[in-house]
Amino acid sequence: MEALPDNPILGFNPDTLRDVRRQFHLDDVAKIHESVDLIEAWLQKQAHHVKKDYPRSYLERTIIFNKGSVERAKVKIDNICKFRALLPQYFGKYERKDKLKYLYTVDAILPRLTPDHERVYFIRDRHKKCNEGLFYYFKYTLCLAQYMQAHDYNNGFILVCDYMDADIYELFKVINIVELKQTMTIITEGYCMRIKGVHILSKNRGIDMIVKIFKQILSEKLGDRIMVHKTLDTLYDFIPKHVLPIEYGGTEKSLETLYENNLNEITSAAFEEYLEETSKAVTIEKLRPDKDSNTEFNGLSGTFRSLTID
Repeated sequence: MEALPDNPILGFNPDTLRDVRRQFHLDDVAKIHESVDLIEAWLQKQAHHVKKDYPRSYLERTIIFNKGSVERAKVKIDNICKFRALLPQYFGKYERKDKLKYLYTVDAILPRLTPDHERVYFIRDRHKKCNEGLFYYFKYTLCLAQYMQAHDYNNGFILVCDYMDADIYELFKVINIVELKQTMTIITEGYCMRIKGVHILSKNRGIDMIVKIFKQILSEKLGDRIMVHKTLDTLYDFIPKHVLPIEYGGTEKSLETLYENNLNEITSAAFEEYLEETSKAVTIEKLRPDKDSNTEFNGLSGTFRSLTID
């Protein structure tokens, strides 16, 4: 890519392309082309991969999201194709009627990057009772993650959860631990979302239960990046005000407006066509050279009987 294309919901800093490439020692364009060439050649040799042709811009983003490592990019491409084959319920186009089944939250990818070129995903509890469980929300989140992998260019990802007015015990009742584990694994190990921080806004002592759940499904490194804020003032130490929605002291559009913009984009005809094409990117596991690598979906299945909250 010579420049980052304009996008309806994702904005970039003027120096994002240069700075992110430089951080991962890819400021030499010839090295980027060489890295993409290596992945294209590798794909042609993978008998268990159905789809072998990808846009070069997609492969470049995958390399960037893996800190410039071609080998790690190969693993993530293999992972997401395997996840599509083994967990098909999480993939495919997202219908507006699906979101209407789940109105527990309002959430959005924020348009502005931080000065360090990090992307922020913001979620606010609507303090409404959820009777459908969280599956439709998880599927929606994965659709956003796929959109970001196709169009974003960043130096990591920050999650902000506003649970200031949430009924934590009601939220805890509807969380399906297996679905949450599968979703987080697809996001990090398939869609290459490098989580740089998880910031939770809450004054409720019950938030400790949610933190414990996250720490038991995330790696120790990611678990250590969870922070709870009782006020917005401490959040500003990590995310500049200008990045945040207006109701959080920022200068960006309201979270409700950004949510509608996100939903319009992932249900657009253009993105649905993209999803249709990427649905072909699956693996045929019986053709995989190392068939044992499919065991237990790489830790995605199971009952989580060892989960402890008390």
